[in-house]
Amino acid sequence: MQNCTTDYFLDGKIKLFQPETGYRVSMDPFFLCRHVEPEGNQRILDIGCGSGIIPLLLARRNSGVHVTGVEIQPELARIARRNIDANRVEGRITILNRDARELTLHDLSGPVDMIVSNPPFKKKNSGRLNPSRQKAVAKHEIELTLKDMLLQSGNLLSAGGTVCIIFPAERTAEIMVIMETCGIKPAMIRFVHPRRHDSAKLVIVSGIKGGAGFPKVSPPLFIYNEQNEWTGEVKQMFSS
Repeated sequence: MQNCTTDYFLDGKIKLFQPETGYRVSMDPFFLCRHVEPEGNQRILDIGCGSGIIPLLLARRNSGVHVTGVEIQPELARIARRNIDANRVEGRITILNRDARELTLHDLSGPVDMIVSNPPFKKKNSGRLNPSRQKAVAKHEIELTLKDMLLQSGNLLSAGGTVCIIFPAERTAEIMVIMETCGIKPAMIRFVHPRRHDSAKLVIVSGIKGGAGFPKVSPPLFIYNEQNEWTGEVKQMFSS
């Protein structure tokens, strides 16, 4: 196993081993998870779980849910399992080292209630490919495209199930079109801006399989205030 650092999140409530030089957690999973409301004994799938931060955040939010994380990169899957053990949530989180495109309902013991994903966001042939294979696969659509992820969401969700993703804001229209073609109706859109007067950099979109109507556009999320400090909402995301 590659060398890892040990990091703590939510005021020390989550312990996370991360590759020292490979793919590391950004702010995005925290933004995403604050827009997911797991209930009761729901079954949740995280597509592209990396080192397991999203399953850990969701399992901590609701002790009744079961989260399955699927990760194609063997080393990251091993680190994710190590993190599950370190945070003592065995039995509530399962990590699969699989290609998400090949998952079947049988693999998951039936449809899931919710799918979350912080998927690779750069088109395969756009920009400089990171020399680190681990970072490149996590950030570029090499092994998993946006369409792949949403098609699988349509296949693996129960009727009325929800998918929630975070993605570059510039690809919002693409998300909406692909969701519709996969039988998922966009339900909520929220743009994330670095500062109040900056253009949106990210968008959080949720959709409902077999849903209807028009999506709700939530108020924007601003990361930094005029003093270049985290806004109160962002501070809360990293402390509770």
